[in-house]
Amino acid sequence: MTNERSAKRNLLAAATAPTWQEMPDGKAVSVGRSLPVVDYANWEGTPPDRQSYWGALLPFLQTTMLTGPGGVGKSLLGQQLSAAIALGLPFLGLDTVRAKCIYITCEDDADELWRRQDAINAALGVGMGSLAGNLFLSSLCGQDGTALADFTSGTLQVTERWQQLAEFVRSNGVRVFVYDNATDAMAGDLNDVHQVAEFVNMLTGLALEVGGAAVILHHPNKAGADWLGSMAWHNKVRSRLMMAHGESAADPDVRTLSNPKANYGPSGGSIAFRWYAGAFVTDDQVPDDYRQRLQETAAATFDNGVFLDCLRQRLKEQRAVSASPSATYAPSEFAEMRESRGIGRERLKLAMNRLFAIGKIESGELPLLRTDRHRAKGLRETAGDAAGDARQTVVGDAGDGIAEAGQVIDNAAGDQEALWRQRHPSPTEREASPPSGWAAPPDDDLDWGDDHGPD
Repeated sequence: MTNERSAKRNLLAAATAPTWQEMPDGKAVSVGRSLPVVDYANWEGTPPDRQSYWGALLPFLQTTMLTGPGGVGKSLLGQQLSAAIALGLPFLGLDTVRAKCIYITCEDDADELWRRQDAINAALGVGMGSLAGNLFLSSLCGQDGTALADFTSGTLQVTERWQQLAEFVRSNGVRVFVYDNATDAMAGDLNDVHQVAEFVNMLTGLALEVGGAAVILHHPNKAGADWLGSMAWHNKVRSRLMMAHGESAADPDVRTLSNPKANYGPSGGSIAFRWYAGAFVTDDQVPDDYRQRLQETAAATFDNGVFLDCLRQRLKEQRAVSASPSATYAPSEFAEMRESRGIGRERLKLAMNRLFAIGKIESGELPLLRTDRHRAKGLRETAGDAAGDARQTVVGDAGDGIAEAGQVIDNAAGDQEALWRQRHPSPTEREASPPSGWAAPPDDDLDWGDDHGPD
């Protein structure tokens, strides 16, 4: 397959090579390039199969665009995908085709790349030594001249940075190059159809030349669209990936990756995965005790939401309930309600205790009167911002207790990992203690350590 691709690239180069004309003074000048027309003699036999470096999401000889909101972890995904391809290891349940890779960031410094790679190595079970000559990392953070293409003169001008990238890719046998991100890579109008098309063509041209693939990371716009700029970003790339946070507020580490565009394969699929200990993994890659805790948190989250739904319904009906065993004991009352979804009295009792513990509910006066015209007393959502936020949720949703359910379980157990996740939801911030089963850092060093696997 490699020889076949090389032959095709040679044919393309020959077809587009400039022609020359002799001038009277004896000098030869270029007069243009010929149109690359297919020679059917080269199409004998069966056409080559389509190939991709990662599942069906990263096609050979093309440019793929990865988008997603700020803070979702696009940079981490780009670096970890590069590492997986460089070593030929599966990533997020999809096989890779091994190839040398370079990941270039304009946003993170070298130390951040180091910290991130250390966590990636732990997740992949490899050491730094295995990356040498296979994965190349480059930080342009804080540097001038990050653009690969410059349109300020009105026409495409390749930059010195592009020449550096192209030369490095050619001389080191790199096949996959990832650039983070588009706004740093293109000095021009991101809304200009023609400029965007030329820029993407430039990336794809290098991918064709080396028999590899290009990946460009891009940000959404302020209005919430998947990418900033012209529709040409979507139209010109042959594959587009979109990364997003999971739907559950109770589990902020969950991510999804979808492929809304895949010219060379099925589109519309989605991969669910999670951020864990500084890297992205699938649920079956986390330790059993952590997975058990996730299940417990999900169940508690659901039950907390059910309890709040029942409480809101009773207050809507102007009926008070009590936290103490009585004729109006809330868990007993709620167990008979449609809104309880059949979870039963004992689970409702546990939910009530959790919600008390995190300050989401309290006992006090209610905005309704008894028969003697005095204010009724009973259970209510906590007064102030928490109650106001809770009342904004739609009855029938999981309720305001969702975001707090995991906190109840983990804090009650004194789980340092959970506290760390709550304080630092960003994939790039790694403080406090590492998760169970991972090597603890030295007291004077908050990194995870030098190595988590054999070289």
